[in-house]
Amino acid sequence: MFVLSAASWLNLGPHVNITQVVSYTNDTLDCGFNVTWSWVNMSVEANVTWFRDANGSSGFVPFYNDNETEINISIWGNNTANYTFSNTSATGDIETIDTNKTHIFRCQVTTYDNLTRVTQVNSTNFTVLNLAPIVNVDTKFVNSSNNHSMIAWANFSDADGPADMTACKFFVSNESIWTTESNSPTTGNCTTLIDFYIDNYLVNEELKLTIQVYDGSAYVNSTATNNTLNDPIPPSWQNQSQNNSYPFTGGGAVILKVRIKDYGVLSSSVLSTNESGSWYNHSTLYGSPKNMGSVRNLLNWSNFTWSNNSIIEDTVIGWRIWSNDSVGNWNKTDIYNFTITVPTTSGTGSSGSGGKSSNLIAKTKKLDNIIRIKQDDKVFFKIKEKQHTMNIDNIDSILKTVTLTISSSPITVILEIGETRLVDVDDNGLYDLDVTLSGIEYGEANLILKEIGEIRGREQSIRETSKEIKKEEKIIPERIDPVLKTKPKIGNLKQALLVILIVVILAVIISVLIFYSTIKSKIQNKIQAKNFIKKKQTNVKNKVLKENKILQSVFKGLKGYLHKASKFGKNKVLEEDNILQSIFSELKGYIREGSKPYKKNRPKRK
Repeated sequence: MFVLSAASWLNLGPHVNITQVVSYTNDTLDCGFNVTWSWVNMSVEANVTWFRDANGSSGFVPFYNDNETEINISIWGNNTANYTFSNTSATGDIETIDTNKTHIFRCQVTTYDNLTRVTQVNSTNFTVLNLAPIVNVDTKFVNSSNNHSMIAWANFSDADGPADMTACKFFVSNESIWTTESNSPTTGNCTTLIDFYIDNYLVNEELKLTIQVYDGSAYVNSTATNNTLNDPIPPSWQNQSQNNSYPFTGGGAVILKVRIKDYGVLSSSVLSTNESGSWYNHSTLYGSPKNMGSVRNLLNWSNFTWSNNSIIEDTVIGWRIWSNDSVGNWNKTDIYNFTITVPTTSGTGSSGSGGKSSNLIAKTKKLDNIIRIKQDDKVFFKIKEKQHTMNIDNIDSILKTVTLTISSSPITVILEIGETRLVDVDDNGLYDLDVTLSGIEYGEANLILKEIGEIRGREQSIRETSKEIKKEEKIIPERIDPVLKTKPKIGNLKQALLVILIVVILAVIISVLIFYSTIKSKIQNKIQAKNFIKKKQTNVKNKVLKENKILQSVFKGLKGYLHKASKFGKNKVLEEDNILQSIFSELKGYIREGSKPYKKNRPKRK
């Protein structure tokens, strides 16, 4: 702030003093002045003219946009007194719209009295103040943990005055991206709300905040501050639904779904059901958990397909879906329910192992009835509100037995027709289930299930009853409902006829096999005997021929010897010849005798 003054006495005219009022950027410029005159009863007129530099040229030119003229002043009094008259009216002075920091201004005051004496005074040159604003940043994340928003606040001071401010801007960085939030400046203060619901900022990320103010000449940056946006808010959800309609079947599929959103990073969702009797978050079944794809600030569907053919009839299944974000905030949906109902007739469903089919026969709470069931079928039943399963492992129509396994605690039971077994299904020391095989028809077993509550120690297999039933040809035990007795008898008669037919066929087959074996044995014996005789004959013949050759050789030698001996005397020769003849006869007899055993022992032809 400074004061300019000037005085000029022209023709002893009025004295004029200009006191310039300090002005600021975008403020009204006022040329304040006062007039002093010693004359009495004088009338004075004053005119005010503003001058502005000539846009870089030397000198000043009148600024006629704002010009005060003919300001009337009256001075009354004696000539010994001084009277001061002031005019500080802004009317007609330099207005805000014409203030510009690039120009130099001055004002001029000219007075006229009624004696036509003139006084003219000029102010000194002056420039509108142009000092940089000073910005004080006191910004915090207010309620950011609850609302995902930030209230940014700053105050400033400027020697040019608050009206010098033209803009206040807030800049928030997200990595290398800058987002501008603007707010019109107020007197010395600037505030704004940065809403993270609208602008996608990552939670737990360092954010850089910069505030800029403008005073008409240049931007002035505040010192940047770093802040971290927290995210304790869990994901939100909407549109929870199940796509199937009542009734639901245990082997059918139910689509359970909900839309989930998180202003941070959505992570995963988990299906929770109470089908086991208590609430359980599934970690492997039904596609749970589900990866939500790390989306943020967007609604995303979470779908699960529920299917469980082991659930019994009239069971109410409750379900809900949990979801979480990347920083560990969890939320859960409401609990929805659906009820399982099962058809009364057999149905086929997938067993889930190697493509083998498994028949879902019955799910029952009333166990006093006959269930007709095939091999590999299942029976689901409830005892004391607990679920159990009976698997039919094998049906032997020849031996008239059925092998079955009862769970929860696996128990294998083998039943003959008419036999009853007591089973402790939950291994609590009490027999819970009475199982009777009443018959087998066309590869299907007729079973009677009855819920009981007896102390263990009673013989599990009531075989005496079974034997008595067989002796009296009773197919159904006496404790079975009489309405159900006729059906097992017909079935057992058919089975008996079938067994007799099978026995007859087996007897015929065995007879044929025995006959064939006998014929084959005789043929083989005859072939063996023939080969033996032929071999024996060959051996004997060869032996006789060999002996004959030896004897003939000996006889020939002896005969030669006799001829030579004839020289010594006829009688002696005759004697020796007789001896040789006797030896020859004996040898020949021996040969004949040797042939007798062969003829005697030769087998007779049949």
